[in-house]
Amino acid sequence: MQINWMATSAWAVLALGVGHILMGLLRFRQAFLETLRDGLVGQFHHNDTRRVGFWFTIFGPLLMLVGHLAVNAARAGDLHLFSIIGGYLIPIALLGVIAWPRSPFWAALIVGGVLLAVGQGWLA
Repeated sequence: MQINWMATSAWAVLALGVGHILMGLLRFRQAFLETLRDGLVGQFHHNDTRRVGFWFTIFGPLLMLVGHLAVNAARAGDLHLFSIIGGYLIPIALLGVIAWPRSPFWAALIVGGVLLAVGQGWLA
């Protein structure tokens, strides 16, 4: 079976975004429920758990946006855009791995590497 690295890596970025949202909602469920109970507006700046939960979860739609760009780039065969996405994802994930070695940032680092490799024509 031949792996379509372009499509697989594009969908993987989208899946990372969905995973971020789901994990954020599960992990910070109590903080979000308290935030809603307290009125939502202005409820994130005084509580570290709420703030971390917000930023962790809101990163998911941004990853999904990048994933959709990658999926469309895969459909169009736009290798240059793959290189750009991988070029951004790798240093972000690398910083995450350095700051938090036992974390899911490794998945983003691998996906970013595959995106860059596909974009450069190193992986077909």
